[in-house]
Amino acid sequence: MLSTQDLIITLATDLASKHVPIPALIKLIDSAEKPDEVVSEFDEVGDGLVHLLLSRVNEDEDEIITFVKKYSASLDLNRQTETGETALHVIAKKDLAKLSALVLSGELQFASKPNLYAKNESGKTPAEMAGVLSKDLFKEVMQDDFIDRVVLVTSFATDSVFSYLMDNEYATVVWTESGDPDARASVIKAIAEKSGLIADDGTVGKHLNFAETLYDKSFVDRPHSHWTWNHLCHPNIGGAWEDALIAVIDPLTSFQNVEGIVPYDTTIMGPHRLSGQSIILVPNDAVAALTKRLKEEGSFLGTIQGYDPSVMTLRQALEKAMKTHYPKAATLFNHKAGNVNLTKITKSTAGYFGYDFSYGLFDELFMQFEGNNVPLMRGRATISLPAYREYSQDRHVGLHSGSVSDIEKNTILLHLKEVSIKPEKLSEKIPYLIGKEGNKEISKLCTVEAYKVYKKLHQYSEETGAHDYAEYLLKKAIIADFRAYHYQVDAKEPALDSIKLKQMVDESFEGLVAALEKITRHGADLTEYRATMAETYTKILTPPKSTIVKEGVKFSIWTEEPVQLPAQLQRELEHDQSANPKQTVEEQPSSQDVQVFV
Repeated sequence: MLSTQDLIITLATDLASKHVPIPALIKLIDSAEKPDEVVSEFDEVGDGLVHLLLSRVNEDEDEIITFVKKYSASLDLNRQTETGETALHVIAKKDLAKLSALVLSGELQFASKPNLYAKNESGKTPAEMAGVLSKDLFKEVMQDDFIDRVVLVTSFATDSVFSYLMDNEYATVVWTESGDPDARASVIKAIAEKSGLIADDGTVGKHLNFAETLYDKSFVDRPHSHWTWNHLCHPNIGGAWEDALIAVIDPLTSFQNVEGIVPYDTTIMGPHRLSGQSIILVPNDAVAALTKRLKEEGSFLGTIQGYDPSVMTLRQALEKAMKTHYPKAATLFNHKAGNVNLTKITKSTAGYFGYDFSYGLFDELFMQFEGNNVPLMRGRATISLPAYREYSQDRHVGLHSGSVSDIEKNTILLHLKEVSIKPEKLSEKIPYLIGKEGNKEISKLCTVEAYKVYKKLHQYSEETGAHDYAEYLLKKAIIADFRAYHYQVDAKEPALDSIKLKQMVDESFEGLVAALEKITRHGADLTEYRATMAETYTKILTPPKSTIVKEGVKFSIWTEEPVQLPAQLQRELEHDQSANPKQTVEEQPSSQDVQVFV
């Protein structure tokens, strides 16, 4: 049995002078006292063993796979040639699909983890050199790796939460001995005891459940929560979070309904239930109460972690939590600001750090991890990283104010918001609702405007949750139209209840959408839309024949005064009776001597 040193000399001589088949190479290496040590030391010679095998013409891919599998722990695929190529570059360039799949699977433990982001002298990564057979695999692996590098962070600004408490939850406000409100203590108490910001099951934005609130007297015009990547939000003209005491962290992999995807403002459509990997960072004096509500009495899956605000800032607590619990997460870096999470920015220092205070974003961002410095983004919406660009497809990239879902200041939909929250103001909003009758200015109708937004939201991927909000918004407008229709039939009648409204919307939605398409695309009038509403309205509010009285008389839906049946309905009733002569009627005592089918 040869010593390690003797075998290395033999290997070097044989491989330099002749083609040694891989099976013979394996046999020779295994004859050593310590085969792995031989591979490890020989791999440091020249460009390394894998480069050597890959450079040989017509080498069998399956035999290379056998070699790599056997000695992976001793092989370093990150060794670079003079042109900067790693073994992964060569594997990608040669389009060795099976070997690519093995190396990228994570199944093998190498001497060092293969670097997906290594660049050759031309500035290209292995993924950018991949051939036809392995291109999609590299793209998928790169995107998965990118997603694994991102954790989303949201925080609750003390002044914002405190203002809400003063206006809506006055009993929660904590007062000092001198009689002044204590904003810090009030916010901590509210987070710990109240379910408004974080629900008992660990859901953020629970009020954004569109289906559950569709028929309520409410209106959602900000349908998402806002998160940043791997850092605490910096101040901008919209507010400041530097004094925030509580932050929530959850990996991007745990989120559904990601609509907007930028590091400075990622928007999550609808509610998000925090995952088992999530962390809620709170001051130490809030841990016990929050643990009781969310863990002992609730069903929160993640971790509640305390910190001492007198010792560290929330930024520092967040940095520590990310390093400890999310070791794969990247550090967001700017050449002027450094680690952006640890950089405190004010309006006066923003320019020095390359930060646009008006819009709340850095001029350029990089992701730093495992020795890599990967360009991520420039400005508001210029993506530098291909995997990020791929993930962003059919999502919103840029400022939230440019998103289709940003409808808070839409003047037409503000009318819809008002009438949805306060249906009693219906009469004031008739000009903006289609209703039963009346000349309308099409461009100012709530339903027409809602349909335009509906169509644009459908340009986003269904995975963003935008389609759910689109349906919610359009149905809210249709609900308002049915209320207007009913009001125009008889303003003195009681308003339609939620059950009837739901029946009407469910029955007519597809037909009304088709009519709206003709109105917005082809300039059609309101005739078809109103005809569909009329048919649905009559159908839902007409009792089934089993409750209709004999002799052409029935009770009114709204009063106990008998009224005459429509002629067509009377004929249908008489036809049904003649076809079923054995059908009986039960006499019902009544001052009007009414008979009802049972």
